[in-house]
Amino acid sequence: TLRFSFIFFTAIHISKIVIAGIYYNKCPVEPDIPKYLLALGILGIATKLITLFRECIMKFIQVSPFISVLTTAELAVLIVASYYVYREFQPSYDPDDGMYCNKTLYLFSFVYITILYSLLLLCIIAVGCFITGLVIIDKYVPREENGERATEAATEELFERKK
Repeated sequence: TLRFSFIFFTAIHISKIVIAGIYYNKCPVEPDIPKYLLALGILGIATKLITLFRECIMKFIQVSPFISVLTTAELAVLIVASYYVYREFQPSYDPDDGMYCNKTLYLFSFVYITILYSLLLLCIIAVGCFITGLVIIDKYVPREENGERATEAATEELFERKK
């Protein structure tokens, strides 16, 4: 699964670079969209390669601060790219219009950023559910006198008494 995720995410980063390169001058309505897509692709590949080298080759060399800097830069570029992409929502795709953006470039950027934010939202919801579950367990599963959790039998007995 580690290999699959590495290959999958590397392919996404390469596709960002390829699409940004092919359509680099094809978005006069917002010329920064391909620049930020290119930057996201390069930063993503750099992060993946450094992580791969750390796991396989340089196990004893400290690269965590460098990966942290790259990840922070990637996040900053993503936030700025989000602004430019969402600001130009529904641009003209007609090159004769003058102020247009290539449909492939724009929609790839838009869908990519939207999927990332959706996954982030799902992670936040999952963490919230997990924390809520812990709070519920802490509140409703009784403790014995020594502060440890009650045994299963004691818990069943408690629930029987509540009925």
